Amino acid sequence: MIKRPKEAPSEPVEFQGVIESLSDTTWVISGVAVAIAGDTAIEGTPQVGSVAEVKAIRRADGSLLAKRITVRKPEEEAAVVEFEGSIESIGDTMWVIDGRAVAIDANMVIEGTPQVGSVAEVKAIQRADGSLLATRIEVKAGQRQGPEPTKTPQVMETPELSEGPEPAETQEPTEAPETNESIRR
Repeated sequence: MIKRPKEAPSEPVEFQGVIESLSDTTWVISGVAVAIAGDTAIEGTPQVGSVAEVKAIRRADGSLLAKRITVRKPEEEAAVVEFEGSIESIGDTMWVIDGRAVAIDANMVIEGTPQVGSVAEVKAIQRADGSLLATRIEVKAGQRQGPEPTKTPQVMETPELSEGPEPAETQEPTEAPETNESIRR
């Protein structure tokens, strides 16, 4: 007798974001691919650039299957906010970037390796209460605001460059005391 493992229960997922692409089988909403099935309930008129609220399930393979998508009318759409700034703090549900608190969730797309001090490009939805929900954060590798820590070693290299001409100048004053000793005799 062959026993098959029980299928893991589907995990419900809810998020909202900007529709980036549409096809009959898959939509990309704020960087998240969502499968569309024949029984997916779609409210509103979908178009690239519109904001959509998604209720989906996470399947065993990790992909998302939309159960309901509500596309907001243009007058109902939340404002999409984009900005760039230094990452000031990183928390489980909230980051501070360029002095702005940005809520994050499991559906946010992160590109790069986030570190405090790194520069990040943020794409977020401004909610009705004015708060920001990140849909995508792209961390710029190697860029930081303010002085770079690598500048200190560059300053330390300067004495190495001056060693060539300086020893000759240093040797001349060394000879001067010898001349002074001969005068004392």
